[in-house]
Amino acid sequence: MPDRDLAVSSTKLSFRPDIQGLRAVAVALVILAHAGVAGFAGGYVGVDVFFVLSGYLITGLLLEERVATGTIRYGQFLARRLRRLLPAMLAMLLVVLIVSTVVLTPFEMRQQSRSFPYAAAWISNFFFSFAERDYFMALQDHDLFLHTWSLGVEEQLYMVWPWLVLLFVGFNTRAANRLSQGRAILVGFALVFIASLVLSIYLSANLPLLAFYMMPSRFWQFALGSGVYACMHMAFDWRAVTIGRKGRIGAWIAGLTGVTLVICSAVLLSPDISYPGWYALAPSFGAALLIAAGRISDRAAAGPILKSGLFVWIGDRSYSLYLWHWPI
Repeated sequence: MPDRDLAVSSTKLSFRPDIQGLRAVAVALVILAHAGVAGFAGGYVGVDVFFVLSGYLITGLLLEERVATGTIRYGQFLARRLRRLLPAMLAMLLVVLIVSTVVLTPFEMRQQSRSFPYAAAWISNFFFSFAERDYFMALQDHDLFLHTWSLGVEEQLYMVWPWLVLLFVGFNTRAANRLSQGRAILVGFALVFIASLVLSIYLSANLPLLAFYMMPSRFWQFALGSGVYACMHMAFDWRAVTIGRKGRIGAWIAGLTGVTLVICSAVLLSPDISYPGWYALAPSFGAALLIAAGRISDRAAAGPILKSGLFVWIGDRSYSLYLWHWPI
């Protein structure tokens, strides 16, 4: 799950409270779905929102570092992510494992904690991909660490994303024109988006476990977020749009469309469909529209709500809420 640290970064990526609010919406939808709240069976789309957010923020960090320094310090990037994310996850894993030895029988303990070593290594998505179950049957089986699959996907993304950014903007350490770098990223990740989406649709129809859990079929969602960053911050000049009435109206419409896509997906989708595939386009593009709308105007639809104190407060704690909600 993306954390607030991604919104600030060592290269001073500007903090956006509306993004924190969007995190709050995403984690709330996941919790509602896992709690079995009526009307939110599709709340698992909150994870899709997180993936788009991560693509936007991670690419922003890497591109701003590339522009400022002429390079990307891969080791430091990974170290920052580990320092930020690993201690909290290990604490959750150990506490849950200890408590479960007290409240569960030995048989239940074996059945519900088989994914523990995989979760600790950030590869539980591999465990659930090749287990003889699907995502929603696994929910019924109550594996204590089922929710860590998405953390595995993100960590695996961190391993490869800096190299993709360098590939698209060029490995030359001499800083290039910001506009040309933004457009190169936009084209590069558009190709990644198309290839991964085609793979996701194919796997959803033929190998649904791989489609749901494995990083390649989720690449397009991160690429979508990356494209939003490149488009809104580098590839085009939006200054005239942000101060014009038409731009504000367009941002309001984009924000309204985005929030509608996300909420309607959470309400209308069900555990019975092959996911992600085509269905994931709605919440993913909804998240992308909300991010873009907030960049253009702070008065975009849903913007004032997302930036409110309660939503930002929940968004600041979204990683912890995600870690603890499922085992609790």
